[in-house]
Amino acid sequence: MFNYFTDVVGTGTRTCSHREGDLFGIEVRKQSDVPARPGFIGRLAAASALFCLSPALPAAIQFTDVTAGSGTAYTGESYGSSWGDFNSDGLPDLFVSHHRAPPGLYINLGDGTFEDRSFAVDVWQSLPNADQHGAAWSDFDNDGDNDLFVTAGAKNGSQFLVNDGTFLSFATDQYTFDVKAWGGRMPVWFDFAGDGLLDFAIAVQGQTFHLHEQRAGDLVKVNQVYGNNCTDNDYGQLADVTRDGILDLICIAQQAFPQRIYDITARPFSDRTPLIPQTPNNIDSAFADFDGDLVSDALVVRGQARVNGAEITGSNAIEAHIIDNGINQTGFSFATGGTVTFELHWSARNVGNIFIGASGTHPGPADANGVITFTLSPSDPDVAGLRPLDSNPGQDSLFVGFDPNTQRWQFWSVSNKWNYTYTYVDSTQPVSNLSLQNLKALDMPRPPTLYLSSSGSYVDRTSFAGLSPALPCVSVAAADFDNDMDVDLFFVCRNAVSNAPDRLYENQGNGTFTQISSAGGAQGPVGSGVGLGENVTAADYDVDGFVDLFVNNGLALFPEMPLSNGGPDKLYKNRGNANHWIQLELIGTTSNRDGVGARVVATAGGVSQLREQNGGYHRWAQHHPRIHFGLGSRTVVDLEVRWPSGAVDSHPNVPADKLYAVTENGTIEEIDLPTDVDPSPCGSAGGMPLYSPGFDQGI
Repeated sequence: MFNYFTDVVGTGTRTCSHREGDLFGIEVRKQSDVPARPGFIGRLAAASALFCLSPALPAAIQFTDVTAGSGTAYTGESYGSSWGDFNSDGLPDLFVSHHRAPPGLYINLGDGTFEDRSFAVDVWQSLPNADQHGAAWSDFDNDGDNDLFVTAGAKNGSQFLVNDGTFLSFATDQYTFDVKAWGGRMPVWFDFAGDGLLDFAIAVQGQTFHLHEQRAGDLVKVNQVYGNNCTDNDYGQLADVTRDGILDLICIAQQAFPQRIYDITARPFSDRTPLIPQTPNNIDSAFADFDGDLVSDALVVRGQARVNGAEITGSNAIEAHIIDNGINQTGFSFATGGTVTFELHWSARNVGNIFIGASGTHPGPADANGVITFTLSPSDPDVAGLRPLDSNPGQDSLFVGFDPNTQRWQFWSVSNKWNYTYTYVDSTQPVSNLSLQNLKALDMPRPPTLYLSSSGSYVDRTSFAGLSPALPCVSVAAADFDNDMDVDLFFVCRNAVSNAPDRLYENQGNGTFTQISSAGGAQGPVGSGVGLGENVTAADYDVDGFVDLFVNNGLALFPEMPLSNGGPDKLYKNRGNANHWIQLELIGTTSNRDGVGARVVATAGGVSQLREQNGGYHRWAQHHPRIHFGLGSRTVVDLEVRWPSGAVDSHPNVPADKLYAVTENGTIEEIDLPTDVDPSPCGSAGGMPLYSPGFDQGI
């Protein structure tokens, strides 16, 4: 039961509530810049206590699509993006995996625009369509610049690109790992050996998560030494869920979140998986302190990357996406009186396993691109009826038929191993009454799950947080988008064949969320023919103190290239507000130079906030790992940095609205950003890069 009162003083409004027996005590309509004890988020000091929380500056979240003219415009396939700093100038740069199309390497020019310098990486010129997957930046060799590891499918081999200060040089062959044996999905760099060097892990499809310790200039596989049992993962993340001050390794599989939680302070790793309840059917996740208790919470996006479904996309047109593993039967039916053309983009491409009508006739052969097209008339007796779906055992098959009595067509995908079909249906007359058969639970939207840790253990607080409605979403970014001292959420969403609006949720200051209309201007392209939402990464690319967004909409395996349209990449600028902020670039000395594993607490006006230097990793992507705090109306902040080495640095009364370099056991200094960015040493785009053996180890 809630009791509310409102106190209006001048133009300010305070809203207070009390719910007896609630663990969190206070429901806050908007807790912006709330004076409180460090780590205090509204637990009641006594059961009958009542607090009034005053909002700070207005903090509406507004984004603007600035893709056009930014230099990042692209339409096609995608497989995530990764923010780093290629040229070490303090301006965030962006790698974008375009899957089976050439990647983008967007260098920040400091004026809100980027220049694609992917032409300066030799391996991308020689292998432009190398089935690239997720990538991660890191300063693995502690030399002050960001190196890049790009995972790829097993047929291509992942790419380890070492930055020498001028070029990203292909260096994979210098290390003992066999990248060609991997179906890599996402790298994770962290110092699990505790020696100040970043070690390497990679999530691999169908295999164990590979661990490689950095030793004497090599990366040595150490799975048995550390007892790693993570298997068939798309990504891994880092967060201190054991509350010992050391970030743990969390492995995530679609079947289970978490699949494993490893305390990395022990050798072998200590399995702490029971700390977070098991959640099935996961696709992405974010660890952040959503409720202000200085412990990382977990937000899990549930579903699967590619769902089955069909939609009427025009008065006479249908598009259908069906992907099945194992033994399954999935189909759709529709009504039309017209002649129907089916255009099939199918993994099997075997027209002998396509059966039309009860007689089971076959269409003609595929074209040069593997596309199978056939036109069927309802008056043709050969299309009437449907061959039994079990009549071609052990084979991935397709069945098409027409019922003259109901004027309905049926289309069925019968899988034995892996059956993937994208189908365009065009009729000479309107189509109607589309029906889907045998969809799985994973094909349906489902709510995310939010685990808050304020009670001392991780508890499902999804309903409390206002996140219980089902969402067709696949990716998440967590950041303080309005700089009001709490962490908000942005989701990328899609349906089977059409793009769904992306969603933005504003944190009300106590771990509850309110949806912002039209995602604050970042809802993205919506409908059919505009791509499918795939991923989001967060970065303050223009270093104005407000976190921006980069969204991929090119989730596509079929139709295959060159027929795949994919979708547009989108860059959204955060328009900001009057709230203050601070950003930190951590520089380890005894610890790894990136400071991965550090925990930072910022205290301003009695409110403390936590950020963990966790590398920014999530599914197939990497948020910019720079530490960012919103400060509301506060103009100074006290900082405490706990480094992986165990060192603790305190920096009191730091002025807000600046980007700082924070050095372990050293100083905090403002970073001066460049007014001009050096041009590419390879000259202008459009030509092959200059090749120098002194810079590049070859491909």
